[in-house]
Amino acid sequence: MDRTFTKHLFFLAILLLTITGAFAQTITVGTVDLGPYGQNSSIAVPINVNTTGGCVNSGNTYNLYLSDALGNFTPGTLIGSYTGVYSTFVNGVIPNGTPAGAGYKVEVKSTNPA
Repeated sequence: MDRTFTKHLFFLAILLLTITGAFAQTITVGTVDLGPYGQNSSIAVPINVNTTGGCVNSGNTYNLYLSDALGNFTPGTLIGSYTGVYSTFVNGVIPNGTPAGAGYKVEVKSTNPA
């Protein structure tokens, strides 16, 4: 193979990978009501799905996770979910046994993004 062709092919591959990564979907969590929340309290978390990279695939589930009291998601506690291609919020319930604290965070993950 010609060296020039190989170099061009390599740079084309890098460019395509860069462009593809730039258009990935993102889920942004909106402003969550500060509460107060306690055990068994329901919580509605507003989300915005940026679909610049394409539509959400069918069979998608948005999972809502609660961090520990220090704000760590290792691995996080699943507290709610919504199955569908589009939603403006995900509902959850604070589990029994959750200690009081002010350092909790929420996170939303998609199971089947485009």
